[in-house]
Amino acid sequence: ARHEIVPSTGVSETGKGSVRYHFLAPLLTAKQLSEAAHSEFAMLHDSSYENYKQKLVWSAAGHGDRKILGGFPEAGGDTANEAITRAASQAEAWKKETKDHREYVLTEFLRVCDVHKRQLQELTITESGVHSASAESQLEGGFELLEQAIAKPETTWAQECTAEVVIGQAENSQKMWEHISFLVNGKGVVFVPPENSIFVATALKFIAEYAGVPPGMVQPIVTSNRNLMDWECGKRPDVDTFA
Repeated sequence: ARHEIVPSTGVSETGKGSVRYHFLAPLLTAKQLSEAAHSEFAMLHDSSYENYKQKLVWSAAGHGDRKILGGFPEAGGDTANEAITRAASQAEAWKKETKDHREYVLTEFLRVCDVHKRQLQELTITESGVHSASAESQLEGGFELLEQAIAKPETTWAQECTAEVVIGQAENSQKMWEHISFLVNGKGVVFVPPENSIFVATALKFIAEYAGVPPGMVQPIVTSNRNLMDWECGKRPDVDTFA
């Protein structure tokens, strides 16, 4: 089932006579994203909170007093393998959708991201310590990259892939958005997010699912071992690796 997100009733003024609803804002905090990730992990893997390790995420050095922002279930090879299997299963249904439908869903994903751009910027700043202008530039660059992929899906790297799922390691924000852009080609995407963008990657996953992307099609893998190719899942014949 799709992750349940309850819209908030709060609104904020964006100009004279206009109101913009920030309906996902309650979810897009470090605390709520951590809890959502743990809940999904426990549901998918039938695990209690005592049965798996978690990776703690700290605020950026120099961003006030360093503190723990939250924790995420730390994936191992078996977990990554299950995520790939889930993404491959969902990709079958996603590819059967018309090109227009996929374009509509991903355009809606971008719209919802734009509505909550301030929350995504705050997550970026807190976790990575970048200036607000840099955080905004990273998001705008990601939006533009996906817009271009939606307009011309034949230009993406994944266009030539034969596998149902693309896996990889995103070293920076641009690489993370490149992975997400492969949705336009009907591919499931399982990737290790940038070390300073775990919250943003998780937020984008849940926003994508809210917009209509099948659950599990986009799956950040939080792990200390950043190279998925080191595990058996990286050698599966039904995956392509994006470097």
